[in-house]
Amino acid sequence: MREIEIGPNDGGQRLDRFLSKYLPKASPSFLQKQVRKKKIKVNKQRARAEQIIAVGDRIQFYLYEEVLQPLEEEARPRRSRISLSILYEDDHICIIDKPAGLLSHAASKKDYGNNLVDALEAYLIDKGDYIPRLEHSFRPALANRLDFNTAGLVIGLKSHRGALAINRALSEGKIDKYYRAYCHGFMEGHFTIDRSLEKQGQTMELSQEGQEAITEVEVLEGHPDWSYIQVRLRTGRYHQIRAHLASIGHPLVGDRRYGKKGDGSFPHQLLLSFGLVFHEIEGMDELEGLKVFSNQRAEFDRLKLAVDRAFQNERGIHGR
Repeated sequence: MREIEIGPNDGGQRLDRFLSKYLPKASPSFLQKQVRKKKIKVNKQRARAEQIIAVGDRIQFYLYEEVLQPLEEEARPRRSRISLSILYEDDHICIIDKPAGLLSHAASKKDYGNNLVDALEAYLIDKGDYIPRLEHSFRPALANRLDFNTAGLVIGLKSHRGALAINRALSEGKIDKYYRAYCHGFMEGHFTIDRSLEKQGQTMELSQEGQEAITEVEVLEGHPDWSYIQVRLRTGRYHQIRAHLASIGHPLVGDRRYGKKGDGSFPHQLLLSFGLVFHEIEGMDELEGLKVFSNQRAEFDRLKLAVDRAFQNERGIHGR
């Protein structure tokens, strides 16, 4: 028999959801069957899959270790030596200023240790804020993710409480996310793009059957060939900013996926997640009114000269 005790990051969730994290290779039907057959109990009492487990509860597995071990997550090297730029931190979250050229999550085994979430885990282990052997279901995570070549602010989740509060706040629009970007073509004013998006392969396409996607755009500077804009996301779809701006004929400068063919002015799309503003966050009153801005803002602003120069060179090449 194996027995484990529920800690602060495990309590307050349904038993079946906890079990799916604790034994991620087990199918839901297998876990439900073991609960029903009393092979998995809570405090040595018959359990229900939907019951809420509490801190201090003890879960008993009346299964052989040779059955349990193959159902656990495989141990893999995750230790990261990446140094993080932390702009804000408390007991439950931290806000990281991600550079361009860093994955948010591992895309394959070769990326283990070389991505933001692994770097966050290593950072918290070094601080003593996360002790893997004491956790049964919780692992540090990211509340939002940025593309490999997009720089800026990412919210790291340090606790189960923080994860619940921040994910709920994001879904309810209680955290404003601001971006800066350089786009092709002249734009002016302040407008909203409200076009549903659907993922098709590795890109997002306009689709009436897709998910609602709303992007607010404020033009900070409009030039004959390019515009410098600020964006506020009212929804958070995959590639939303890139897909929406391309859909109105103003793709991001340097965006090879959604942009103009042959756009080689810059090595990647010029997009920065530069600001987060927190409103009323249920369960985390200390975050209300918090504003965090990327330290990469000044550097991103200075790209104006490089962008203008690139378009001047393009005009020279094409004789415009």
